[in-house]
Amino acid sequence: MFKVTVTPVSAVVKLGQTVQFTASVTGGDNKKVAWITDQGKVDGTGLYAPPETFAPGFAKVTATSYADNTAFGSASVELSVIVMDVEAEALAIAEKAAADISALAKRDHLNPSTVNAVLTEVKKSLADYKDKRAAYAAQEEAKAAGKEGGAPVSISPASVTVPVGRPQQFFSNKPVKWSATFGSISPDGLFTAPDTTGSGRVIAVSTTNAEDTAYASVSVG
Repeated sequence: MFKVTVTPVSAVVKLGQTVQFTASVTGGDNKKVAWITDQGKVDGTGLYAPPETFAPGFAKVTATSYADNTAFGSASVELSVIVMDVEAEALAIAEKAAADISALAKRDHLNPSTVNAVLTEVKKSLADYKDKRAAYAAQEEAKAAGKEGGAPVSISPASVTVPVGRPQQFFSNKPVKWSATFGSISPDGLFTAPDTTGSGRVIAVSTTNAEDTAYASVSVG
C-alpha cells in the first residue's frame, strides 16, 4: 500500500514569498507524485507560491501518488496578511543618522551636551515610531484573525461527478469539518463514492464558526 507524506505539514506565507514542500512516498518503487493546490500555484517540485493578491486565510497543498491515486498527503498553508511598512527606509536612515552623529561627536570632539540633546530627540522619535508601528501591526493581525480568513468557507470543486466506488479530493479555503450526505469523506476532504449510483452533497463547516458552511454537489455514476 502506497503512502504519501508531505513536509512541512504547515507553513506561513506572505505576499511574494514561496515555500518548498517535499513528498515522501513509501509502499512501492514509484516515488513520483502530482502536486495540486486550491489557492495559488505549486510546481512539479512542490514549490508553492501564493496568489498575487489574497485575503488572509488558508490554502491546501496536496501530493498524490502517480501509482495509486488514493494515496496522498497534504499540507496547510496560512496566507498571512502583510502590514505594509512604507516608512521602513526612513526608519533605517534615522537609525544610521543617530550612529553617524555619535561617531562624529567622538571624532571631532563636539560639545557633549549639544550632541546628547540631538541624540536624545532622535532616539525618542525612533522609539515612538517603533511603538506605534508595533501597535498597528498587532491591531491588523487581530482584525485578520477576527475575520476568520477574510472570506466565507468555500469548497472546490463545487460540483463533480464521481465514478462508483472511486475517490475524489475536495478542498476548502480554511480549516473545516467535512461530512457527506451520500458516500463517505475523510477529515482531509477525501470523498469516496459508494457502490451505488445516486447524488448528494459534501458539507464543509468552519472549525471556528458553525454558521460558516459551504456545500458541493456530488453525483455518483
